[in-house]
Amino acid sequence: MSNMSSSNTKYPSVYHHSKGKWRVFWYDYNGLKKSHVLTCTEKQAHSWVMAKKVEVSKIKSGLSKIPGKISGPVRLKDLWEEFSDKYKLQVKSGTITEKAYKRYVSSYYALKVFDDKLPGLLLVDINADHFEKFKSYRLENNYKPEGINTVIRNLKTLFKFAVEKSFIDKSPLHDVKKVKSAKKDVRYLTDSELKKLNVELVSIDETNERERNARDLIQFYLLTGARASEILADSLTWEKITDETISLPISKTDSVRTIPISDGIRRVLNRRDKSDKGPFNLSHDRVYSCIKMMYKRAGIENAAVHTLRKTAGALHYMANRDIFAASRFLGHSSVVITESHYVGLIQSLQKEHSEKHDQMVSGRIDI
Repeated sequence: MSNMSSSNTKYPSVYHHSKGKWRVFWYDYNGLKKSHVLTCTEKQAHSWVMAKKVEVSKIKSGLSKIPGKISGPVRLKDLWEEFSDKYKLQVKSGTITEKAYKRYVSSYYALKVFDDKLPGLLLVDINADHFEKFKSYRLENNYKPEGINTVIRNLKTLFKFAVEKSFIDKSPLHDVKKVKSAKKDVRYLTDSELKKLNVELVSIDETNERERNARDLIQFYLLTGARASEILADSLTWEKITDETISLPISKTDSVRTIPISDGIRRVLNRRDKSDKGPFNLSHDRVYSCIKMMYKRAGIENAAVHTLRKTAGALHYMANRDIFAASRFLGHSSVVITESHYVGLIQSLQKEHSEKHDQMVSGRIDI
């Protein structure tokens, strides 16, 4: 629990929150008291809040303008324009992808289709009921819960931006819950499909570069559990590969994932051109094209590049029977995510686990 006693604080406006965390307080340009929890040292927290106070002082004295301040009442369409400008800039700078930006555009458009009056409403007049009605509308029109939840998640980011800009004090989506959906396994290749795929991979024309790329890509994805973009040359260069490990620098959690180089991975890497920037100096489109070609030859339907990552996770779990190990292998931020992806697979192996447990007990105790 936080200790707000002034006698226990070394710096003004900085208070211990929990291990490695500090809560800082300051007043914004409207005179409203603000607080934030920082993960850093006490001295760094002090520097952060002092910089914030200087920023507020400049705004109040007229030396700086209010960040992102829109003149006049802030309406949803005004918020969207500023939010959109920020994310367009991030696309140009390479911070996010064009595809990521378009997901926000699609989500905002979905809200406009639901109620074309919403963009003209003041942010302070938009509340949770608008989004509860939006969820009901989407469900009534046969949209899948997963898709609705994606839109809600993107809209939460939009309104979080509004709070950060001090357009509103609290997001109307703060207490809006996701639509409940039945848990089901992600799509991964079955043993039968893997056998058919292998038939095609071992019989490729070694003189055909496209077929060689397809084989190496599929094998590498299955061996590493990498996301589609993580192994392309813009992310994975030869410098990121040592004799023992591979560092995958891009993930949803913005953290580096280190993978030990197994014999299989080493064999694939040894076939790749060391003069290229990375082992897979290919575009997203070429990767997709190569892998879809092999799927088609093997008669595999409803599978994508990402299916290989899901298959790698399933195989890793079946090999080790350790959901925590599978979660680390895939680089998930939480084991809960891994469990939700493979709930059916985990349940199907419970009988086998139970029988092995029975044998373990019976071998030691007469039943």
